[in-house]
Amino acid sequence: MATDALTDEGLLAACRSGDERAFATLVRRHHPPLVALARCWPGEAHEAHRDVALAWLAVLGSAGSPSTALSVRARVGREVARAATRRTNLPLDAADGPLVDPGRFFPKEHELWAHEWADPPRPWGRLAARRLGQADMPRLLARRIRELGAARGAALTLRDIHGWPGAEAAAVLELSEAQVRALLGSAREALRAALEAEIDSQ
Repeated sequence: MATDALTDEGLLAACRSGDERAFATLVRRHHPPLVALARCWPGEAHEAHRDVALAWLAVLGSAGSPSTALSVRARVGREVARAATRRTNLPLDAADGPLVDPGRFFPKEHELWAHEWADPPRPWGRLAARRLGQADMPRLLARRIRELGAARGAALTLRDIHGWPGAEAAAVLELSEAQVRALLGSAREALRAALEAEIDSQ
């Protein structure tokens, strides 16, 4: 049977039997989001690729482990996050940068609008789209996402960029789904603010 027709679990079993084509198919299916996940931690591209390689080795050698209820990509993703955390010595909850500028919100003492936007995000019209279009968007977004810190960057990368379900993202990051939702909301706000600043600087 052609490896492309196999499920991820079938490919993983074939890999453990020494089928190199099965491993190549698994890597082709899942390598980009795994590397993008590793790049949410500080470091160079080659370090992220090493994190992913270590993660594959860990999963290939873990037959029968309790985590096998997870999808293959979630198991590998979890090992990527663990490898990146070990490499950087940054626990996931300690790897985040600042949130949206608190000065953009009314203070808690405000009579009517406590904690509401004082300086809300501005609508992006055609001019903003043209200005962003002039930038190198893939590099710009990658840089801004890395500036979010590991936790928020990983949540945004898995959920919004690669479309992984919340349950899988939570399993990868070893957090609750509620925590991932909170990180994702914070990441979206911070990324929008960063892109606003980019538009204003054009």
